[in-house]
Amino acid sequence: MTGGSDRLFYMERKDHTFSRQERLKSNKVIARLFDRNAEECFTVPAWPYRAVVYREPGTPAGLPSVLVSVPKRNFKKAVIRNRIKRLTREAYRLQKTPYSCKTYIAFLYVGKEIPEFNRVQRAMEFILDKLKS
Repeated sequence: MTGGSDRLFYMERKDHTFSRQERLKSNKVIARLFDRNAEECFTVPAWPYRAVVYREPGTPAGLPSVLVSVPKRNFKKAVIRNRIKRLTREAYRLQKTPYSCKTYIAFLYVGKEIPEFNRVQRAMEFILDKLKS
């Protein structure tokens, strides 16, 4: 491979990353996401997920910040919770798109069984399509 094609390959791979800047870590924003009285927050149900979304109008466009949560109540073993979170992040990573304003998304897993990847992908596709419109 020549230098130019290596760069092109790297650029293509870079689009499908899930960087640190895309992870939602701010306690203020997380509290605002789960504030029941917040008017700018809304939910998008797509079994086995429920996505809670908060958009900041008037902010520059970009990729959303994402939080993934799996309840300890339904999955006692951390290995299983981590697997579901990993599947969720992977499905999001493959289908993410930038939005017109700064967006924060919390993906809450509400199912009772360990999902298969194609089910996670379909739910993620449904949620992200709803957010585009």
